[in-house]
Amino acid sequence: MLSRKKLILLSSLLLSFSASAGIFGPSNYEECILDKMQGTKSNVAANAIKRACRKEFPSKEAKRELVALPKSELKKIKASGSIVEDILGDLKFEAKVYNGTDWHLERVKISVRNDDTEESLSYNGHFFSDSGIGLKFSITPNQSGKITVSDLYEKPRNYSWYLIEVMGYKN
Repeated sequence: MLSRKKLILLSSLLLSFSASAGIFGPSNYEECILDKMQGTKSNVAANAIKRACRKEFPSKEAKRELVALPKSELKKIKASGSIVEDILGDLKFEAKVYNGTDWHLERVKISVRNDDTEESLSYNGHFFSDSGIGLKFSITPNQSGKITVSDLYEKPRNYSWYLIEVMGYKN
């Protein structure tokens, strides 16, 4: 039979181990990302991991209601972008963006048009800060950032693109 002191000591050790990540899994979003991203080489897999971790550890920040920016505000967003291939051969669209609005920009929907066939496909994406490490951020008013849209189907020889919708919020 264990003495009372040994039982208390054993209980304390078990409680301290359960508080650390790795033994019983991550305890917050950041630990989840670090734990699950090890060895990940694909943007598609990385995005799936981020979504799974956010679902497991929802943001504690107050949720802001995102609304579509008015058409007059879209004209104040300056962007130049292209379709690129990453080191794994996955196609993605990237654009440098300047937010000339009074809005915080969070999500975007773009259209990529194959100018040879006149077919268009729309894609959903997110804004990232210039200093971001691949995690989603809003681009604050009068700041620069980028748009990244993963999982493009093809890279047309001749194409054009435009913003269909931008979602954000005002302070």
